[in-house]
Amino acid sequence: MTLERVTKKLLLHNSRGCFKLKRTVRIIISIVLMSFIYMMIPIKADAANVSYPVEGGSIYFDPRTGTITGCDKSVHNAEIPEEIEGIAVTAIGDRAFVSCESLDVVYMPQTLNSIGYEAFAYCKNLSYCEIPSSVTVIGRDAFYNCESLSLVYIDGLIAECGANIF
Repeated sequence: MTLERVTKKLLLHNSRGCFKLKRTVRIIISIVLMSFIYMMIPIKADAANVSYPVEGGSIYFDPRTGTITGCDKSVHNAEIPEEIEGIAVTAIGDRAFVSCESLDVVYMPQTLNSIGYEAFAYCKNLSYCEIPSSVTVIGRDAFYNCESLSLVYIDGLIAECGANIF
């Protein structure tokens, strides 16, 4: 194929004598450029989260908010400390431990103020949980469908409870 034929396939000649790229070629060039730009931007997924080892795996902590944000599904004993890297643990975030079926026991620190929506929902093997007096808010469905939960120790009054917490 000659250069002239390739040029004719890629370009359109308009009435003013100017050449324009065909739509398909413009789209391909746009995709290539966007891909290149995307590769140049550093992406740090969960870069703010800090890993903290517990029995069976790790829990994840956002030091900007003081919130436990997640856990490895292999965690079976989560003794949450009062501080991680010098930052107080003040909340267990929405769905932080959801469906962690290996989780058996949770100990929460006195620095904790709130437990988020579905924080421990569907933790089928969770059998024991201590909620300190510092917790004033428990989100909706926080312990929903925790089939093995036989003992929850609440050391104080909860000011705000969502629906179906147990």
